[in-house]
Amino acid sequence: EGIVAIFIAALVTVLFPMLSRAFEARDKKLLTSMIERGITIIFLITIPASFGIWALSGPLVSLVFERGQFGARETFLTTSALVFYCVGMTGIGVRMYLSKVFYSLKKTTIPMYNGILCIVFNIILNLILVQYMAHAGLALATGLAINIAAMILYKAIHIRFPKMNVKKHAIDFLKITAASALMALGVNRVYALLALALGDSRGMMALDVVISIVVGVVLYTILILLFRVEEMKQVLRTVRKKFR
Repeated sequence: EGIVAIFIAALVTVLFPMLSRAFEARDKKLLTSMIERGITIIFLITIPASFGIWALSGPLVSLVFERGQFGARETFLTTSALVFYCVGMTGIGVRMYLSKVFYSLKKTTIPMYNGILCIVFNIILNLILVQYMAHAGLALATGLAINIAAMILYKAIHIRFPKMNVKKHAIDFLKITAASALMALGVNRVYALLALALGDSRGMMALDVVISIVVGVVLYTILILLFRVEEMKQVLRTVRKKFR
């Protein structure tokens, strides 16, 4: 998740000066276009990352933590918390991005109030879910609270930019979710086959995870291009430029 957060932070850092210049030029059409594309790119990064972590949560936690007093039971408990925490990954990205949009618009109090709302929702959901799901309930409550706050912030930006294509965002979200779910199924299957063929030692487990991630990235890219999410081509062009 830290790696995903770095990608989001990098995207936000690059776009923030552009957003500020567009606001100063009073170019509302450009601002609307940038906000639309930025949100879809956040979806492209965070949704597959969430599904990928779900698919490989067990081996990832085992590789990083399982040693000494940290056994199979602790791995299971940590895995369940990680899976539920991933529910909020897209919300984190959207909130981070839209907060910067509001900063560029000189509306700094809106992200602050949104943060307070997020804390309130988190506390309420924690008190409810911890009774039924213990520590996993805390993780799920955090994820849900972040998503609710992100939707409120999205609505706030849509009020200020009514021409923003909400329908396109909904369609992109569904396409990316479908592609990510198929990718996760493929990754899970590939990892299972590799573990069966190569054994379950720590070294082999690490190799299995790396290969599965590479397969997942390739499979996801192909699926997104087939589903015709326009922003993916923009991302690939940017990547190619960086490598050149």
